[in-house]
Amino acid sequence: MKAAFYNGNGHMEVKEFETPTPRKEEVLVKLKATGICGSDLNMNKAKSAADEEPSGHEVTGEIVEIGREVDPSILGARVAVE
Repeated sequence: MKAAFYNGNGHMEVKEFETPTPRKEEVLVKLKATGICGSDLNMNKAKSAADEEPSGHEVTGEIVEIGREVDPSILGARVAVE
């Protein structure tokens, strides 16, 4: 999958990242849209090193995979995540 990372030099970069497998109480959301909020920008201004994990939140998408303890009726649901 593609994901955004802060590069440590004032910019975001889109890179390939291994698609995670949901743990027992998690879901995997295929993103359809995302935004960048003020807290993201302020957080990155304070950093001096590149991210090792993808950045961002406030996304919308569809639940495409679920953990073993998640109600299967939500598979395929459209969601917004803060």
